Amino acid sequence: MYKPVLLDWIWADGRGPELRRAHFLAGGLSPIALDYLNPDWASEDEMRHLIIHKGQVHQYTPEEIYNYSCDEVRWGPSINQAAVVDLARSHWLLAFSQLHLGNCKHYRIMFYEGFLDIICEDITAEAGPYSSRAR
Repeated sequence: MYKPVLLDWIWADGRGPELRRAHFLAGGLSPIALDYLNPDWASEDEMRHLIIHKGQVHQYTPEEIYNYSCDEVRWGPSINQAAVVDLARSHWLLAFSQLHLGNCKHYRIMFYEGFLDIICEDITAEAGPYSSRAR
């Protein structure tokens, strides 16, 4: 089962928002923030970002190879045009060693060019582009 999240912050309109920038922890393997523009916004002044809290695992799949027919999420009007869904303790999450994943959930994010699956403790959203200096 899944539930849409962050509906007031990030949404899809057929295809998801434009991913503008991904920020990674030093070392470059764990995403910590994602800058994006919602589908109906074109100005950099309207940029927002998602904060990835304690990310553990992620996988990006380009839109042109994504298999919608195998996706349990029914993207579109049935979930209020959500671009982020909480898949909770999915089969994918449970396929990993649970040693560090006890507080984690599986989230799927639809972007214009692809989908990001991420296992983390939480995802939150903030206005403006991400700045590591503000942390």
